Amino acid sequence: MSSEGQQPARHGRPRGRRRWLLAIVAVAMAVVAGAVAFFARDRGAGTGGPALLQLRSVQAAADDARADLAIAPGAPGAAGYETSRPLSADPPAPQPVWRFARQRVPDADLARLARALGLAADEPAERDNVRWITDGGRKLEVAGIRGAPWRFVEAAHALCPPPLPGGSPDGVTSCAMPVPTERRAPTAQHARALAAPVLRAVGLSPDGARVQINAGNAQVTVDPVIAGLPTSGWSTTVTVSAAGIVQATGWLGSPEQGAAYPVVSAQEAFERLREAPVPLGAAEPAWAPDQPAGDSAAQPARITTAKLGLVLDWEGSSGQNPLLVPAWLFEVEGQQTPVAVIAIDQDYLIPPSRGG
Repeated sequence: MSSEGQQPARHGRPRGRRRWLLAIVAVAMAVVAGAVAFFARDRGAGTGGPALLQLRSVQAAADDARADLAIAPGAPGAAGYETSRPLSADPPAPQPVWRFARQRVPDADLARLARALGLAADEPAERDNVRWITDGGRKLEVAGIRGAPWRFVEAAHALCPPPLPGGSPDGVTSCAMPVPTERRAPTAQHARALAAPVLRAVGLSPDGARVQINAGNAQVTVDPVIAGLPTSGWSTTVTVSAAGIVQATGWLGSPEQGAAYPVVSAQEAFERLREAPVPLGAAEPAWAPDQPAGDSAAQPARITTAKLGLVLDWEGSSGQNPLLVPAWLFEVEGQQTPVAVIAIDQDYLIPPSRGG
């Protein structure tokens, strides 16, 4: 995005701190699917319009700021961000949030996914709001919360996926399972072919899926498009070795359009990003496989494109209500996935509590 005769605009991190500074920046690489940043000033809530939103990421960011968490040295964005030319200062039209209705995934859909994963599609067992199908050392679980997040793990190649939202029915994680130290990684083409039946079983196309190869396996990820808008954090990822599927995570629920909210311009979103301290973690995406940290970055991360899209967040504090929120998705040079900045005008976001 360079312009002739124009030097990139570089931005370090300011030393001052505003009255309240909220950031949730998670650079989604393959382990961390959701990438979000948010900066908000202490203003009164707007009058009229849609109901105020209470996003878990806002409270988490405030907690991180109070704890003086800083970005890890060498992580993307550690030296700040830069753009090669000014971004648009004109706010887009109001954009809707997308919510997940309370619905039970039909057994037929669960069985179709199980078959795509190579499991015998038996009647699922159920306990503590989680349904699961097992076949030898392989297990598919679906949480009974909004959005119906699911995960699959093959015991012999377990990669320690995070627990199910809402808890696992047996209380056992995959981390106790052995991880082979020697595996031959598949090629990108082979990885897509192995992942294709699973992606199609959940209504996604393998065409255009991004593939990341490391540690003897390949991660095939698809970020769905909603109403023409790209998404971040609401991913389906299938991890494969040359022998087959190792683990997978995703969502079976379909979002429904909700109320529209005023949004900020790409330029204002970039200002929020460059002023925000970057915490070390992410805003609780669906499960995603582990991956090594990125290379050391002595120079500012270079933003090449800004697109309006949607990012996964959680409403309230229960952890049971995922939703897709309007966001600016900043593509960064050298990264496969974007950094996302919540685009909703801060007048429509409930400020975080000051305790904690």
